[in-house]
Amino acid sequence: IGVGGTGTESVLEVRNYFKSLSPDGNLPPMVKFIFIDTSSKELFQLDPTLSVDEIFEISQKHAKNLYAAHPERYATIPNKSKIRAVKDGAGQVRSLGRFAIQCHEVSPNLGSFSERFAEIYHSIQNIQNEEGENQFEILGNETEIHLACSLSGGTGSGALLTIAYIIRNSAPNSTLVSYAFSPNFFSHLAAKERIKQNAYAALLELDYCMNADSEDYQDVKYLQNQTIISPPFDVFMYIDNKTFTRNDTIRSYTY
Repeated sequence: IGVGGTGTESVLEVRNYFKSLSPDGNLPPMVKFIFIDTSSKELFQLDPTLSVDEIFEISQKHAKNLYAAHPERYATIPNKSKIRAVKDGAGQVRSLGRFAIQCHEVSPNLGSFSERFAEIYHSIQNIQNEEGENQFEILGNETEIHLACSLSGGTGSGALLTIAYIIRNSAPNSTLVSYAFSPNFFSHLAAKERIKQNAYAALLELDYCMNADSEDYQDVKYLQNQTIISPPFDVFMYIDNKTFTRNDTIRSYTY
């Protein structure tokens, strides 16, 4: 699952790698991809071979109207004054990224990510071993879910935890791994006012939620009436472009 611009581009690379290994250029039936972003048009431009089922667009043109009609549905959204139309990115505003994904969960007419994910997840559970030219063998019953995003923008860092807990609720016995890209990857950008702030805020939230099973944890909600009761991820990978050493005589390097 790729979330936001960086997450979707990274997962597209993985998808293309899987296809390159297949004799017929198709994905193995037990491997599925979902790309979550605010613009399906941009995703199709990146890779025209993407199917509609692989894309979950969370753009929202009428954000202010949706919030005004039912503010109680968005009690978990901070900085409500920043709510505006979400299209072609969340503008490095984490509140918008979270609002965009929550709109689809609490608004009956928009279509929810939880429904889309559940369909794909259950289709994987029903796959059987096949025989023939392109045969494959299922080695176990455990499902692994891998989620990639950047911590620096608005879409990925804002929607990350909500998406993780939707997955947890739909697939409680699966292994959920996240790969999050450091703000150091984006230090060259001209518009970088919120890059480090977004990453810091996302990591603070993540750190708190990863200790949801500790005695010091106090309940918080990720959606209306949905309380966090367990850590969001089994494994969380923080990916940086700097390699640091513990030995002061050996210099770190950037790649």
